[in-house]
Order: sequence, then structure tokens, then C-alpha cells
Amino acid sequence: EALAGLAAGVAQDFNSILTVISGYCELLATDASISIAARDHAFEALRAAETAGKLTQQLVALNSPRSAEETPIDVSAAIRKVEPSVRASMGRDIELRISLEEGAAVFVDASQIGQIIANLTTNSREAMPRGGILEIASECVHIDADFASEHIGASPGAYVRISVRDTGLGIPSHLIGKLTDPMFSMGKSRVTGLGLSTVHAIAVRHGGFITAESTPGIGATFSVYLPLAPPVLPEDDPMRGARPGETVLIVEEESLGRDLSREMLERLGYRVIAASSVEEAERIALSGRRVDLLMASAALCGGGADLTRKLSVRRPALKVLLVSGRGEPSRAGNLQKPFSDEMLGRKVRQILDGN
Repeated sequence: EALAGLAAGVAQDFNSILTVISGYCELLATDASISIAARDHAFEALRAAETAGKLTQQLVALNSPRSAEETPIDVSAAIRKVEPSVRASMGRDIELRISLEEGAAVFVDASQIGQIIANLTTNSREAMPRGGILEIASECVHIDADFASEHIGASPGAYVRISVRDTGLGIPSHLIGKLTDPMFSMGKSRVTGLGLSTVHAIAVRHGGFITAESTPGIGATFSVYLPLAPPVLPEDDPMRGARPGETVLIVEEESLGRDLSREMLERLGYRVIAASSVEEAERIALSGRRVDLLMASAALCGGGADLTRKLSVRRPALKVLLVSGRGEPSRAGNLQKPFSDEMLGRKVRQILDGN
């Protein structure tokens, strides 16, 4: 509990800073008015910020509870989203092969699917110092009672299996059972315990389990089993932006984060009113001005959640988006830092449309 509290506190401050860094880098990377070289530099800085964000997610994921409001996501789409970064990290001496079953869905946040892939492929890369073949696959499988009895945490039923296989150095059989220990390591540039602990924690938290098979000198296969969810329905373009007159009230004490959110939303066509305190936001919301959505930091002095509860009584039609950097699970009305303009646009549109 102490470690979880410490991780959450660090994540709150660190993710707030990363949101500003990655947000402005993203704006620069898509700004056609500056040179291509400058945009490339901004993009590289953005990639570095995203990597830093993943480190925080790994720590928080070890102790984060599962949200009851998660919606199904398409596994193949989530893996394809991180495919470019995986390919870039492999180098020329590793051949990447991908085989994905379309339509397979699970109740796991897409960022956590990306985290699973990133952690497992990093371990595979380090296990192939002289190059080799890395395969990523996803498929729907049915687990029977016999298979379930042989694997801790497994139950009979329908699952999506995400597998990462490499032709690397392999892992001795007597070490397989220690791989998910956070303190375990096979030494420099080999399998790291923290990454596998995170993968294990994500799987278990969502009703799944992981398996590992390896032959020293031949390679290893890690498989993550997650319960199958209903198919994902097609959704509209999250970046289609605002409808005429839609107004967002931002309340954020940190000026950098407040200004960034304002610029992102204004680019999407929303009218934006900014407040730096709970008291100022309350005055604006109750002044009679049009406000369709309140976007508030959960870390506000005076309480972002308290503000939303108070306003829900006076303005019951007001929609609310709480922004947090503490690594809580994704819910229908919150957004985790750091976020991109696409993530913000999608979430705002979903809430305003009542989805």
C-alpha cells in the first residue's frame, strides 16, 4: 500500500509535466508553418516523452485496480498502433513478423495492450544480441478444463491470446517461475523482472494469465491470455471536433497545462473558457454563460471532484471530464495524463455525445 501510494503521488506530478512536454511537442510536430527539420526534432522529443510516460505506467500498473467501466477494444488495432515503434526499436538484424486475428476484443485499455507488447518485445530484443526473428500474434482460443488445471490463474472459457516469440538465447527451465518477480533479473541486457511483473499484473487484473515456454539456445514464447469480449463497434472520427457553439470550461491551476488544453481544444473548434481555481470556475459555471463540458483537474486545491458534485446540483445537464495524473484506471468520465490531442478530442466528443 505504501509503494502504491508513493507511485501514485510521483505519477501525479510527473504525468502533469509530461502532458505539457508531449502536448507542445505534438503541436510543433504537426505545425506546417515550421521547417521539416524542426518538426522532426519535435517528433523525436515527443517519442522520448512517450517513453518516459510508459515508465510511470509500469510502476502504477502494478497496484492499479481494474475499472468496472472499461469498454472492449480491438486487440489487432491496439497492436498495430504500436507496431511502428516496435519496428523502429528492433534494428536491422531482427526480422519482425506479425499475424493478427481481426475482430478479437478484450476489456483492457488500449494503452495497456501497448504496454504488454512493448515490455515483451523489449525482452525479446535483448535476448537476440546477434539478431533473429520476432513474431507477434493474436488469436481467439478456447481454454478447456485440462489446460486450465495446468496453469495458475486460468479458468475454462474463451480468450484472446497475445503471443510474442523470439529465436533468442532462451531461458533455463528452473528460472521460468521467477520471471514475474519484480526484483528478478537475468543480468545486463536480458529479461527484466519489472516489465514481466507489469504484464502479469495487467493480465491478472483483467481475469487473464500468462504462460512462458523456452528452450535455451532456441528461443522463448510468452503468451498473455485475456478473456474474450464482445466485438468492437465502428466509431466516428474522434477528431471531427466541435459542433457549433460547443463550449468547454477548463479549470486547472497550472498555467502550462491550462494553456495547452485550451490550444488543443481550440484547434478542434471548441470555444474555451479557462479558470485557474475552483472558485473562479464555479462563478463562471453559475453565471449563465453557455458551458457544455467542465474539464477539471482531479488534483485541484478545493477538489475537482467536489466542484463537479456541487455543479451537478445547480447545472444537472453539465457534462464533466476529470483529468488525472495518478494512474487510475480508465473510466467513462476521466482522462489520464499524459494525453495527446487525439485522446483529448476522442474523450471530449464521447462525453458530449453521451457515449
